[in-house]
Amino acid sequence: MRVVPEIAEGEVFRLKQARAEATRTGLIAAARKLFVEVGYQEAGIAEIVTRAKITRGGLYYHFVEKKDLFEAVILQIVEENQTKLIASIEPLSNNRWLHFVEALKMRLQMIASDPELQRVLVDGPAVLGWERWNEIHTAVAITMIADEMIRMMDLNIIKHLDAEVTAHLILALLNEASLTIAHAADQSRALRLAIESVMALVDGLRA
Repeated sequence: MRVVPEIAEGEVFRLKQARAEATRTGLIAAARKLFVEVGYQEAGIAEIVTRAKITRGGLYYHFVEKKDLFEAVILQIVEENQTKLIASIEPLSNNRWLHFVEALKMRLQMIASDPELQRVLVDGPAVLGWERWNEIHTAVAITMIADEMIRMMDLNIIKHLDAEVTAHLILALLNEASLTIAHAADQSRALRLAIESVMALVDGLRA
């Protein structure tokens, strides 16, 4: 006799979870678009909830403050673009050096062509603080670069260096180049010059 109520309660719980997840997804989508359009400071809570078609209470149920919602947006953008980058260079995996340098070029090209990534670079550190921003932005990238360097060292393609330290330096180089591109009046020219400079410096790693 008690089985039916338990099943019913479970179904109600699953429906509530699904609605909550749908609300959260809608919030992130609405905020993402607005953050890119006007920037973090100009994106008001009222406009976000209006676009998401929920109440303020619904927003604060999922996010303590606007900064937490912004962090969720940043995480989504970073993860999506990381997946896109990996998929784009996978066909080159038989040539480890080409696979490596094309990944660096692709990262810069994505910055130059994507307003979302430019907004991430500009607003991310200012809103989240450098430490948290660094955790989000570098965690996956550092691992990918370091792992790729270890593979190339094993094949004697590049010099034997500390992979993690070198990966941090390469990512710092890419970040600075990306910021230069994001702030440039002529982004096509800035991209071309950045790729030339980055490739010249990275070429020094070759054995």
